[in-house]
Amino acid sequence: MNTAKRVAMGGLNPVRLPVWVTTDLRAAKNAVRYKYDYVQNPSAYPFAGIVYSEVTEKTFILKFLKDTRPYPVGFGGVVFVPPATETVIRNVVQVVAFNLGFKGRYLW
Repeated sequence: MNTAKRVAMGGLNPVRLPVWVTTDLRAAKNAVRYKYDYVQNPSAYPFAGIVYSEVTEKTFILKFLKDTRPYPVGFGGVVFVPPATETVIRNVVQVVAFNLGFKGRYLW
């Protein structure tokens, strides 16, 4: 959670897996803003944030879809309508695909 700046500078690190990602910005914001550790002490996470990547639909289907699952309720009981999804990046092939589509860091 505290590595958005590092990821933005060099991409995901295949040694630090798994990594959870989502195609839904609402879910990404919720996952960072309402994570217990962050809520308790936001100043301890100066590099918390969201990085984003764009992959083609074909790449998503081939490399990520099998590791995608519903994420209907976020931290704090927030209900997503329509439901969000999350994808678990578990292998180097997925890391390479994510890094090739890397676009930047979202700052709120």
